[in-house]
Amino acid sequence: MTVGADGWFHYTKVLANSLHLQGATTRTINGKHAAGGGCMFDDGASKATSRSVNGYSEEVAFNPKTCQESVIEGTLTASGLATLRAASPATSAGAVTGMGPSPRGTKGEVIPNLINYSAFEKVSWVDPADITITSLANNLSWNSDGSSNLWASYNGVPYAFAYDGWSSTGVSGSWGGCVGAGCTSIEASVTDTWHNTDFEAVLLFIMGPSAYAACGFDDSPADFYLNPYIYGYSNGTYSWGHGQSANGGCSDLVHFRENHGGGSSS
Repeated sequence: MTVGADGWFHYTKVLANSLHLQGATTRTINGKHAAGGGCMFDDGASKATSRSVNGYSEEVAFNPKTCQESVIEGTLTASGLATLRAASPATSAGAVTGMGPSPRGTKGEVIPNLINYSAFEKVSWVDPADITITSLANNLSWNSDGSSNLWASYNGVPYAFAYDGWSSTGVSGSWGGCVGAGCTSIEASVTDTWHNTDFEAVLLFIMGPSAYAACGFDDSPADFYLNPYIYGYSNGTYSWGHGQSANGGCSDLVHFRENHGGGSSS
């Protein structure tokens, strides 16, 4: 990682460089200064896409003064997806499942000609040593008769690094849209916030005294927030998006990774 005179943090350990992304583009996203410190980013939901497409994005640079980030994004090939899965840690306990408020398609009720769809959105925070410190996957499953969504459920799966004293608020979830006749869109959103009092000390041990200056001489506890969300449509397509923020000591040194596709993730 390098820090420019203009205040930009440039992350050198970027997994995207090893994934051979198809149609890769890099863009700048504007965030907002959060009340508790740090920057909050949420670029809104993507355009509707096929569940057969596996996509990936990763933060490659960040400016905490202007609350801007530079993000590379593209489509994963089969080999790139395998590389990503091999680099992803096993999840920890704390998954939360939510059932949609469905007036039809409840357990035990048989409705003919329904099609089941599923898609996921996953976001991770990664430290300068290329270790995933936290992640949250949102798995959405929904049933449609082709014109209306009639049933839905989500599964929020968190992960936290096993060491360094992490604590969490726990996964919470919420619904948007609707299920039932005439309902063409259902949204599932999950959130979690992790807290760590040892994060700065660990980075100082790994990176040496220079890390303290890069951390802005901030020794406050670090908080990491993730909010992946998914929209499932009655025609089988889906949209994805996420919000994220990090604040506290050395939080500027971490960057996010994101991936999405059909099926589920952990």
